[in-house]
Amino acid sequence: MHKIKNIFFIIIAAICIGGNISYAADEHAPVYGSWTPIFTDNFDGSPTAYNGDSNFDAGLVSNGWQFSSGANAAVSTKRTGDGRVQIICNPNIYAWLTTDQYFPCDIDTEFFVKQCDTDQINQLFQRIRLMDSTGDYQMGVFFRRSDKLFQFFVTEGGVTRQIFAQTPMAYTNVPSISIIVSKKTIDVCFNRTTRADLNGPTTPGYSYAHNIPESVINAGFRLQLFCKGDSSAQTTTYYEEAAVSRRPASASTVNINVSSQVVKSGLDSNDYCAINWEAMASRPHLRTIFNNPSHYEAFKTFLDSEYPVKTFRYPGGVDVLWLHFGVSDSSLQTAAQKQGAGYAPDYINNLINIEEFFQFLVDSNSQCILQVNSLTWFDTIANEIKWLNADGSGNFGGTLNTTALAAAADAVEDMAQWIVSNNYQSRVRYWEIGNEDYFVFTASQYATVASAMINKIKGVLPSAKIIVTNQIGAEGSEAAWRNAWTTTVNQDLVTLGQANNIFGVTHHNYTFAIKDYSSDAPAYQEFAAYTSFWPNDPDRQTGAYYDSFSNTTTLIGKHLDILSATGLGNAKLFWTEFRQGGMLEKHNKAISGALGNLHLNAGLLTANGLNCTVFHGGLFHANYVSQAQSLPFDGWGFNSIYYQADEDMTPRIVSSPLSEVQKILSKLANGDVLQSTASKSRILSVATKQNETLRVLVMNEYAKPDNDSDTASTLWSILVSDEMTSLASDSASGDAFDLLLNLPSGINLESYVVKAYKFGDLERLHTDSVDTVHYTHHEIKLQEEYVQGTGSTLEYKLTPSSAVLFELSPLTCENVQHLAADLNKDCRIDFADLAEFASDWLKCNKPNQQGCTNTW
Repeated sequence: MHKIKNIFFIIIAAICIGGNISYAADEHAPVYGSWTPIFTDNFDGSPTAYNGDSNFDAGLVSNGWQFSSGANAAVSTKRTGDGRVQIICNPNIYAWLTTDQYFPCDIDTEFFVKQCDTDQINQLFQRIRLMDSTGDYQMGVFFRRSDKLFQFFVTEGGVTRQIFAQTPMAYTNVPSISIIVSKKTIDVCFNRTTRADLNGPTTPGYSYAHNIPESVINAGFRLQLFCKGDSSAQTTTYYEEAAVSRRPASASTVNINVSSQVVKSGLDSNDYCAINWEAMASRPHLRTIFNNPSHYEAFKTFLDSEYPVKTFRYPGGVDVLWLHFGVSDSSLQTAAQKQGAGYAPDYINNLINIEEFFQFLVDSNSQCILQVNSLTWFDTIANEIKWLNADGSGNFGGTLNTTALAAAADAVEDMAQWIVSNNYQSRVRYWEIGNEDYFVFTASQYATVASAMINKIKGVLPSAKIIVTNQIGAEGSEAAWRNAWTTTVNQDLVTLGQANNIFGVTHHNYTFAIKDYSSDAPAYQEFAAYTSFWPNDPDRQTGAYYDSFSNTTTLIGKHLDILSATGLGNAKLFWTEFRQGGMLEKHNKAISGALGNLHLNAGLLTANGLNCTVFHGGLFHANYVSQAQSLPFDGWGFNSIYYQADEDMTPRIVSSPLSEVQKILSKLANGDVLQSTASKSRILSVATKQNETLRVLVMNEYAKPDNDSDTASTLWSILVSDEMTSLASDSASGDAFDLLLNLPSGINLESYVVKAYKFGDLERLHTDSVDTVHYTHHEIKLQEEYVQGTGSTLEYKLTPSSAVLFELSPLTCENVQHLAADLNKDCRIDFADLAEFASDWLKCNKPNQQGCTNTW
């Protein structure tokens, strides 16, 4: 038979289907309703029988499950995100599992196992989460028939990494399993060290597969199995959850128009996807990682493979008080025990010193915004850390200690020389003088301090980019004194001859969705606040993103006006600390906060004059699960990375929702900002072009409330008391839309590969990423898919309270795998390929003719 004949049929089929290589998009994400029971198994001391094999569960079979005897254990992409299911594994410890133990795993999965008793025999409640992965990963659970014991295993690339624990566990019925289904087949293989069939009479264990019809998958079917209670009369009930579409039957249309007009140029994601290094008081997470080589390697691996941020502000805010170059850690410890700047000695123990930090920058190929300590100095005679005020009190004003300033400036010079001698210059993007100095110094005092330190830095590094402290107030008396302080600082710096040495100035911005730090707000209200504290400004693409509360100007515009009026018109704005939310809100580590901060930063990067944004919260938050203590994920700040360790200190480092949206920003914030407009007020659109790649972020702020508590105002912030009711009102007529993305003229989508990065599409706003009961973290991941469009218009389904980044890359033979029918390798299957086939056919009409693609 001719091989070329097979190609002919492929060509004809492809041409009839539509010509171009196609990419199938996932079904639109559903919202799930309540669980309803399907059937119940009694705990009678043995598994339910099926076809003579006591390992099969007849209850599953009678309700649509199909079993197979083969060990089909492949697990690919599964739906994630609602926190109900999880799996933890340990690839290194070979021991029987005991209950209530946590073992980290380095392949993006986790489990939690908990004991419950039935008929006086141990049962395990096992909640499984099947994660997205890029490797060849399979998972399974082994139940030993002979003595009713079980094990877990996970295979990676065909190599089994098995999990045991010290005490064997027995079972009477199959321990419960929760699975979220989003693929046509879920296979769970039960074996020990191989993928062989273990259903034979002499080999313990079994395997089964559940085949689900495509129509059921598209509707969002899920199955949940779990153990209930701990009395001797308990049963296991199997539940299924029906899906309800999040999109109304007839969604309205929203148009987004992107033009080729450039409104801001020269974006660099290293400036707009940056984060503050961890404030370490009483939280030794980074110190633990830096002190343990295996943890440090796991950290670097995570940064290389999962984390998009490559710029860290160090030490990260108030910690700059303890940055004293040339002073040993032991001297700092001793000084901290005396009356000084006011922190405990263990604070010093936890800090990552500058030598360690710069080695980390080299190891991770990262850069930093390096803060300079303009607030305290180290008195080597008294061996104390003191404020630069003459009385050392740190109270506002007072008299500046000029002797102390000279010593502090010399230390800064030594630090700059050390950086040069170690060839670290490229690791410092910017030098920042101080941190919120307006709480300590008068404007003139700070200008004097900053000028002395600028001179020292520039003397060693003439090309150093230096930023100084400013602050703009939003309203009332705060606005008056902060604006006045900033104005005087800038004027004095110009008088001191620093106008040409100042590259930028800082501003810190925080907004919260609560009345005070002891109250809480539902996730729906947080989302309304995070996306509406500063209402969408129709002029945001021209540099005016923020509306202030009491002024017609904007915060950014006001700050630029002050710079111009004080002789620093060429200086750029640096928001070296910003955050929406994160002060003890219950949901501050979930979808609502992540979307709010994406909304804020995406708007900021479009503002002309704004050069850099640095998220401030915790780079890390961690907990240790051990016999001695269990530290939950709660505490101050909105955290970017989560770090867990069991009592043996096996590291597990995972992303948070914030770091997932930072992945969007790391792509979006490159190149030039293009003008874009949306036809609905609560649709945010930001477009950028980097060389030939076009990226468009679309964020749908519309969201109907789930229940009455979403719009109850008792816990709502006094600043924006009407925002959640406004959001609910705006969303009443619909919160899901058919998007028509109209791209600049000249773009033909048939010549582009279009990839969509989705966040929030599979979750509801109140989805938590942290289980504060069991102290575990549930990863909520960015979803990816390929989409198609025609001409210069892309159609897409927008779900409520979600964001999607479209990335359009020119279609080349490097980013598309050729199909067999693409004979001329032009990344298209059309009549040109048929002509190629016909030409080849006419030339090659003899058996085994040299140079032909056919065989007889």
